[in-house]
Amino acid sequence: MKISVKWLGDYVALPPSVDELARKLTAAGLEIEGVERPGEGLRGVVVAQIRESVQHPNADKLSVTQVDIGGSALFQVVCGAKNFKVGDKVPLATVGAKLPNGMEIKQAALRGVDSFGMLCSAKELGITEDSSGLLILPADTKLGVPIAQALGLDDSVLEVNVTPNRPDALSHLGVAREVGVVTGAALKVPEPKPAESGRAVAELVKVRIDAADRCPRYAARVVEGVTIQPSPQWMQDRLKACGVRAINNVVDVTNFVLLEYGQPLHAFDLDKVAGQEIVVRTAKAGEKLRTLDDKERTLDADDLVIADRDRAQALAGVMGGGDSEVTQGTKRIVIESAHFLGSSVRRTAKRYALHTEASHRFERGADLDAVLPALDRAAQLIAELSGGTVAPGRVDVQPAPKPPRRVTLRYARVEKVLGVAVPEAECRRILGALGFKTVDDGAGQTTFEVPRARVDVEREEDLMEEVARVFGYDNIPARLPRGLDTLAPEPPQMEAERRLRHSLGGVGLNEVVNYSFVAPKSLEVLGGKEAPIALMNPLSVEQSVMRTSLLPGLLENLSR
Repeated sequence: MKISVKWLGDYVALPPSVDELARKLTAAGLEIEGVERPGEGLRGVVVAQIRESVQHPNADKLSVTQVDIGGSALFQVVCGAKNFKVGDKVPLATVGAKLPNGMEIKQAALRGVDSFGMLCSAKELGITEDSSGLLILPADTKLGVPIAQALGLDDSVLEVNVTPNRPDALSHLGVAREVGVVTGAALKVPEPKPAESGRAVAELVKVRIDAADRCPRYAARVVEGVTIQPSPQWMQDRLKACGVRAINNVVDVTNFVLLEYGQPLHAFDLDKVAGQEIVVRTAKAGEKLRTLDDKERTLDADDLVIADRDRAQALAGVMGGGDSEVTQGTKRIVIESAHFLGSSVRRTAKRYALHTEASHRFERGADLDAVLPALDRAAQLIAELSGGTVAPGRVDVQPAPKPPRRVTLRYARVEKVLGVAVPEAECRRILGALGFKTVDDGAGQTTFEVPRARVDVEREEDLMEEVARVFGYDNIPARLPRGLDTLAPEPPQMEAERRLRHSLGGVGLNEVVNYSFVAPKSLEVLGGKEAPIALMNPLSVEQSVMRTSLLPGLLENLSR
């Protein structure tokens, strides 16, 4: 997963060096496979504005420009591109800059005219393969700022290898929590409070769950009066850093919150939801759904879908449907924030070969407690970026709420299992920083409430593992086990087998070790009366049952 370091800094104070940050996280069990620094090769490239352009006196295909980078003097630059006009803002590689393609910029005389730098295309900056002309920047781009900053490339991106047991780390807030634990910095969690006005949400949309075993919670909010338009540059930059393409302000917010909280969201055009009613149910055999990738799919009765009064509108936890997608004409949206059973999402995603960011998180285990905060955050951002208003209240259907797991940690066992004495106060600090709440603090032990995001923590040893990785594996001394070596006498049967094997080998016989699985016909030929045990997932028909005799294998050896 890609984690933006600049974005991470919104939630927690970071170490001075990105490399130090990567080292600390890796040492704590969150492996950083690499660090991308997209703006590193753009030093010395700044934003300039073309103030004047005239024909080169000695070359028909060249122009002589005067460019401004916000100082008192202009720079003269000879340029061969034709796609610009006076007043355009473009990247200027100043003398001494070294571009990503290895080109070093020097002062030069081109056909008798001095040039103090180079105006650059997107390809020369290593951004895209477009070399057709200069990269023309937005008119409001500030003069003189580094081009990496202007293009949102002044960031480092961590490549995090998130193992299947740590879905809590599939978000910026999840990784920020890890940073806070290993550095001691305080975690700053957003507290969204969308401004509400208009009709109550209960008057605008109804939600019903008909498959509570596969959808334990479904929440929704409505935003009215939205204007669909491009997202602001800051949001586009953050999505781009994480490898996500910007689409429009509403869809971008759902992706942004997914990357922030790890909670998948979906936005429906409320006016395209028949009866303004959302039903979570299983699909009808043969039911049709056109998904957002513009493919019509025939659904299986095992699929969990989000439907309206008339038809299926989305594959739950996998992908939305085209019939209710947000378009340029959308004015009212309903935001979905739900929790779907991982095994259900996995089957559907595999059935249609649709592995999405949403399904990836649900399959591993999303945070049930992130449903409402993520929903509020999305509603607030959409209202701010689209000019819409958030309907008062939210729909929150939770048929059978379950309390969080509780696990007790005995401190005497910590030393026994880890081999090092970790102070009780340090154990409590580590687990508290990781989000484990103390519910009972007794003599020599503490009972903790496990965060719902930590689907991997089920027993006492899991708490010890959390303590060990944050305390530091390097701080656990390496000690050889102590004890007396006792040699038990060899059982008579083993001694007899060993001597027999040695004797048979001595007269020229070979020992053979065959597969325990054989073909059913091999046993039938021998006339065996005992029914063999069949394998559920055999490697082949020739190895589909367990042998009841050694003869099939021996006969096979003889035939060779």
